[in-house]
Amino acid sequence: MPNQQLIKRVRNRAYSNFSRGYNCSESVFEAVVGGMDLGLPPDALRLASGFGGGVGLYGDTCGAICGAVLAVGAVYGRRSLPEGAKH
Repeated sequence: MPNQQLIKRVRNRAYSNFSRGYNCSESVFEAVVGGMDLGLPPDALRLASGFGGGVGLYGDTCGAICGAVLAVGAVYGRRSLPEGAKH
């Protein structure tokens, strides 16, 4: 799928999520993760819940940005420690 179509689909899904009652972080995270079919369990959405309203409603870092960072990690994040890393 071309990038512009994917961006539009994710954006529309995020708007829809927000209008259904998800907070801003949940809306963005679900739109990316759900829209890209990463195979994550539905409970993964719970990771974004505390970031709504700017990290726990504190109003500091935008919850939508936090949700986007979580989604980038879900898509591109590492799956294990680098070889040779100490536990």
